[in-house]
Parts: sequence; structure tokens; C-alpha cells
Amino acid sequence: MLSACWAPKLPAVESTPIVRWDFEEEEATPLESHGGVQRDAPGPRSPEYPDFAPDNTAVKLDGKGAHFSLSDTGVQSPFDFTNGDAVTLEAWVQVESLRAGENVYVIGKGRTGSSGFAADNQNWALRVRETKGKAGVSFLFATVPVSGKPKSGEQWHRWTTENGFAPGKYWHHIAVSYQFGDPESIRGWIDGKPQPGAWDMGGATTEAPVVDDDAIWIGSSQGGATANSFHGSLDAIAVYREVLDDKVMTTRFRRVGEEIVAQPAPEVMPDLGELPTGSTLVSLHEGMPEYDRWLNTDETLPTETLRWNAETFLLDRLPQRYDAWGIRADWKPPVLLRLSADVPLTPGRHRILM
Repeated sequence: MLSACWAPKLPAVESTPIVRWDFEEEEATPLESHGGVQRDAPGPRSPEYPDFAPDNTAVKLDGKGAHFSLSDTGVQSPFDFTNGDAVTLEAWVQVESLRAGENVYVIGKGRTGSSGFAADNQNWALRVRETKGKAGVSFLFATVPVSGKPKSGEQWHRWTTENGFAPGKYWHHIAVSYQFGDPESIRGWIDGKPQPGAWDMGGATTEAPVVDDDAIWIGSSQGGATANSFHGSLDAIAVYREVLDDKVMTTRFRRVGEEIVAQPAPEVMPDLGELPTGSTLVSLHEGMPEYDRWLNTDETLPTETLRWNAETFLLDRLPQRYDAWGIRADWKPPVLLRLSADVPLTPGRHRILM
């Protein structure tokens, strides 16, 4: 059993969570551990994170189904949320790895895979979701399927931040708040900064979430499914029955060091150097972070793989790639292709085909 006591410094006027786990020696609300759980792992610590003690501890999960569970106390428990109820979920996370397409659980109620409960009974959940190669913050709940209507997935309602952070050694503070029944009320934060996001799956809804007596799980769901299991360390998880605002969230994160949250890099004209006269410079960069977006602030353009001069702005296919031994090899996607030239245009109207 693992039951929070030492907490970061908080503002003088502070909301009270219905539960908070700091994963110290004794917790006010006991949890039962399952699988590969490592207690007394290093948490966010001063001086890097000055609001924490120098010996602060957290829990580390193996990402293979390891989790904590807490039984619900019954009908209309403090953990049950329905329309009109407000919720804020927050946690400190250190994500060791996050594979493409994964949605891993920090904490959620329902969808445990336990017998006697529906498989899609998610009352609420705070998750970390892989999005464009980063770890985004995600909120999930399910509504009651319409009787007699086939389950099409529209009962799921997921909101995810547009931006995220790179998995690795750093600790991040994440949070979401929502008032059930008001899809416009959703808010998300990473390291104390509000983040834009969007609903998908069943989309925004005013319908009420599923409510039952299924358990609260930390670190996994669906019976311990690997694809939903958190791999890394967790600390200071809290649940509130109210909406916390930007002013409060700004106080949650203090770190000594460089900026570590990824934001879109400025859209500026690249430095192409001196271009050849009367011809087109073709250049290829392989191994771009993602195919459907430009670089983030924590990313750099991969080293140029190949360049040559061509006569036109026309390329019908990529050339064959060869490795250092002269052996045929595949391009490492995504590949950035650039065609550049200095083209003087005479005054007047011109037609350009792209």
C-alpha cells in the first residue's frame, strides 16, 4: 500500500483538492500498487525545481501495465463527475518514452477493464498523448451511448493540446480543467502556460459523462494495456472539484534553467547562401521531425544530405540514395526538398504554376 504530505510552496489563497498524492512515505489517501512500480524514485528537486525539497521523491512506472488503484467509495462519491460539475486535474510528469500514437494515462476514473463495468465507462482522465512527435496533454471522457444505436466511437470525447514537450529527463507540470456540459470551458496547461487545443473523436459535446462505481487508476487503464501505460515518473497528482485558472497555474511551475517547452519555431526565410547564377539549387534534408509541420523551437534542421544544380524547377522523382559504402539505401523520412533560384521578374503580370 502507498498512501501526500510534503507539497510545493503554494499561494496564500489556495484551492483544496479532493485528493493529492505526493508519493512520500505516508499518504493521506492510500493506493494499491500493481506491477513494475518503483517507490522512492527521485522527483523534481531543488535547486533545479526550487519549490520542491532537495530529497523529494516520486514513483516510477515501467510502462508495461504498472499502476496504482483506488476503489471508488460508491454512489455520488467525490470522484464522480456529471454535467454541471467542474474538475481540474494536475500532475508532475517525467516521460521517459512515448511511442507514435500512444495515449498513456496519468490518472483516470473508469475504463479499468474490471468485470461488472462497461469497457467504455471513462468518467474522466488526464493523459499524455503523442502528437507530432511531442508529448501533448489530453483530457478524455465517454458519454452514454444512445440505446439501440451501434457504438461508433462517437461516445468518446478527447481534447489535446496543440503543443507538447519532448520526452526525456526533464520534469513538467501538466494540468487540465473542464466544466462538464460546457465544451467551451476546457483549458490545458504545460509548465504553467495555457495551451491551445482541440476536441476530436466524438468532438465537443454538452452530454453528460458516464458515471459508475469503477475505480481510479494512476498510470494505466484497460487492464494494464501497454499502449495506455505511462513509462516514466509521476509526482504531485491532484484532483479538484473546481476550475483553476491561469493565475493559479502560473504559480505551479518554477524551474532554474533554459526553456524546455516546445513551441513552433518562427516562420522566417531560411538562409540559403549564395545561389548559382542561371540555374536552380536542389537540396535534400532527410530525417525531419514530422511531415505535417515545420520545426519547433527545440529542433534544428537536419544536416543537408544532398545538393546539385539543375536547369529547371522541375523534379519528377527523388534520386536514388546511396550510403557511405556506395550501396543503395532508402531515404529516411520525412524528407525536405528545396528548389531555390534567383529569378528576376520584369514589371507586369506573371502566371506562376505550383
